Amino acid sequence: MKTITDASILNDLEYRGIDAFLSEMMNAGIVVPQCFVQRVTAIVEENYGIDLVPNGDVFAKQEGNYCLMPYNDTSVTLVGQ
Repeated sequence: MKTITDASILNDLEYRGIDAFLSEMMNAGIVVPQCFVQRVTAIVEENYGIDLVPNGDVFAKQEGNYCLMPYNDTSVTLVGQ
């Protein structure tokens, strides 16, 4: 089984266009499965100094992959403060 590191998550987020996202994050936000909220918010805070918080939107439970990790959970929108 492959161990997913914070660096690999950050690399995947950057591949997804995190730099472009960061400039628009205050309004648009990013959808993250609930099971990864704590880890993603910590990574973004540590590496970019941006505090992400849920905006209250909750999306239906889905199964898939997010930042190289499988999930089966509801998702929320995180926005920058």
